[in-house]
Amino acid sequence: MAGLLGSAKELLSVKLKYRHDSHFDQYSRIGMVKLLMLSSVIVGLNWFSDKITCIVPGSVNLSGGFVSEACWIQGFYVHPGVSHRDGEVGYYGIPNDIDMDGKYANGKLCRVHPSGGGSDPLCIPMLKTFFLQYQYMPFFLAALCIFYYVPYMVMSVVNKDLKSLHDNVKGGTSADNILQTYFNSTLTKPKTLRMRVLVTLLVKLLYIVANIVGMVMCDKVLYGGFMGFGTLFTEWGGLPHEAQHDYTHTRSINYGPKPGNVMLPTFGICEVQESARDVRHTITNRHKFVCEYSQNILYHYVLLMLWYAFVFGILISCIGLLWKLVDYIATVVLVNKSEVGKKNKLTLREFEYLEYIRKRDFTKYGEVMDGLKLRSKVESEPKWNGSLPSGGE
Repeated sequence: MAGLLGSAKELLSVKLKYRHDSHFDQYSRIGMVKLLMLSSVIVGLNWFSDKITCIVPGSVNLSGGFVSEACWIQGFYVHPGVSHRDGEVGYYGIPNDIDMDGKYANGKLCRVHPSGGGSDPLCIPMLKTFFLQYQYMPFFLAALCIFYYVPYMVMSVVNKDLKSLHDNVKGGTSADNILQTYFNSTLTKPKTLRMRVLVTLLVKLLYIVANIVGMVMCDKVLYGGFMGFGTLFTEWGGLPHEAQHDYTHTRSINYGPKPGNVMLPTFGICEVQESARDVRHTITNRHKFVCEYSQNILYHYVLLMLWYAFVFGILISCIGLLWKLVDYIATVVLVNKSEVGKKNKLTLREFEYLEYIRKRDFTKYGEVMDGLKLRSKVESEPKWNGSLPSGGE
């Protein structure tokens, strides 16, 4: 346990250092990735340590171990919507009589194939929803990290100029060299600089998309039960204590099922085919068992944490995009009012360079500004074309 806590602490630790992206982007790029990896590790350890347990009556010639392993592979199902029926439902989606697999038009449960043989034409089979998420959820959560690295890779390519500027300012490069490298329209075309600004905004948008995609994919994997899970869980937390934890068969219809049981049930029906043959006998039976999947309880809490993380990620990424837009608008206004910006025809990206230098080295910033003023002064002076004024010799 101490080793597990140490690994989790190391996974969640963040080194304090300068990064080229904003704190808004770092929430998704660093925070969400670490949280997804930690969630994958937690459910992965549970995957190896926890077991599925099924009710196997003594009349069945199958070992409990075989049934549990078979149900782990086969998966289990519930009948969605069968959550409250006085005396008829034991667990969410599971009738007391697990052979009741249909409904009449009035809603009463029935058997599609009665024990006497044949079928009941008035008994409409109920929908079965199978759950096998416990088999692949660790890999799925780890794979979601990819969506958060796509914006980072784009940002790394676009912001190579800011990275090199950081290295030059930190390394003590002279103001003249900085002017020749980063404020040179011949070396880097203004169109390229404007494109970097647009892609920077695109990166902000991609982080919003990454959080939305993560939430939508979780919802798809969980059959539409994830999108509203956090809201339902919050509402469930506001119920009286006895209503929160009441059993399904005594639970009031006004409260509805527990949100966790709707998204990932902890009890389900598993069907196992028994087939065997020796010299004198051939055995073929089909069995139904009620099984408990206690690992889904841990999944509830992990997924609830991720739900809030996705929601905050979308909110923070939207704020980051708006913040950057306001910053650019303010910079454009500054460019239009600045004498240096007008005379040197500085682009928005070049003003970002100036702002970066000002924050890192104010002395260097003053030298660069002096260089820009001198450049604009020299360029504004009239140049001698080699001819003498009229009347001169």
